[in-house]
Amino acid sequence: MQASLEAEARGKAEALRSKKKLEQDINELEVALDGANRGRAEAEKNIKKFQQQVKELSEAIETEQRQREEYREQFQSAERRAIVIAGEVEELRTQLESAERARKAAESELHEASDRVSEITAQASSLAAHKRKLENDLLSIQVGLKRFLYLNWSPNLQCVCI
Repeated sequence: MQASLEAEARGKAEALRSKKKLEQDINELEVALDGANRGRAEAEKNIKKFQQQVKELSEAIETEQRQREEYREQFQSAERRAIVIAGEVEELRTQLESAERARKAAESELHEASDRVSEITAQASSLAAHKRKLENDLLSIQVGLKRFLYLNWSPNLQCVCI
């Protein structure tokens, strides 16, 4: 019985040690569980933060893509306008060259017309001088004729006036 008491005392002591060991293990596991829960909560906060960052970055990427697309459309529109303007500039250059040729031709015609006017004016002056000379000569002839008729007038002759 003694042996059974000793065995029971040993069993009890062993159970007590096991109980203490298990309580210690439970305490350690509870501390580990608290640490794990804190880590999980921190991880969940980080996940939410990362999800928010991913969402913000996705929105920023979408915004950037829309802007890039708008800029691309604006660039293409500007390129088309530049091509149209380049065509208009080339057309204006052609018109300018044509206008310059027409101006030079008009200047040439003006110069020729001015030369011709000068020639005609000189001819008109020459003709006017020649006309005055002829009028003076005619006047001299008329005076001479009148003097001749006056001096040679005979009453029997009838004078035919000129």
